[in-house]
Amino acid sequence: MTKLMIAALAVVLTTQAQALTQEEHDYFTIDTVTVQEIPDESPLLGSTKTFEYTQDLPISPQISQIKQLEVEVDTIINIGEKIWAIVEAGKPVVNVQLNSASAMPAGIKDWQQLVGWKTPRSLTYRVHYTNLFTMNVVDFSYRVMFTYGGNYNGQGHYVTGATIVPAILDVAWGYSFKATVEIPTVINMGTAQNPVGGIQMNVSWEVGTVIKNSQTRASYFVDGLGQLKQLD
Repeated sequence: MTKLMIAALAVVLTTQAQALTQEEHDYFTIDTVTVQEIPDESPLLGSTKTFEYTQDLPISPQISQIKQLEVEVDTIINIGEKIWAIVEAGKPVVNVQLNSASAMPAGIKDWQQLVGWKTPRSLTYRVHYTNLFTMNVVDFSYRVMFTYGGNYNGQGHYVTGATIVPAILDVAWGYSFKATVEIPTVINMGTAQNPVGGIQMNVSWEVGTVIKNSQTRASYFVDGLGQLKQLD
């Protein structure tokens, strides 16, 4: 898009905003925004499946000593995705099997090479926007979920299936909404002998009207010990 086209679009949007009546202006003006943890009662999430987990089992004899040496248990990397959309064009996008991150030892190619995975953990959060009429204009719930505790040959506590998925989305007429997830950091929170994988997950969303667009972000941190924290 050229500078001339961008300038023309800005003029059109400004003209539209100026042409609004006071009632229309109040309808398209956001008054309050809240983000809070809520019970998980989403019908959309009823069909969502996480990674299956297994109890502690001996390392397969098929893994040779050479292959074991290729794994660096204290070097933790993300073998999953780094950024993905969870709401596009006002519609939820749910693909847990593909759109997730992990905190795994370097050299591991698949979460099934580790054992001892615990039951997945999850928390659900609600984003709620109202306008100057106190009307609900955006109601968006999302679920932060991950599977933790996997170990390699008895060492470490790692993370797989770390993701954020949409639960409920309700957007009023005249409002646009989109959301993405980003994985900025994967670290070792433990020691070289007892590594603990940690993942920061950011969920960002944008609400738009003819008056303005506003962007907001929430950050969460999960680890191989099963902790899930919301960051400031």
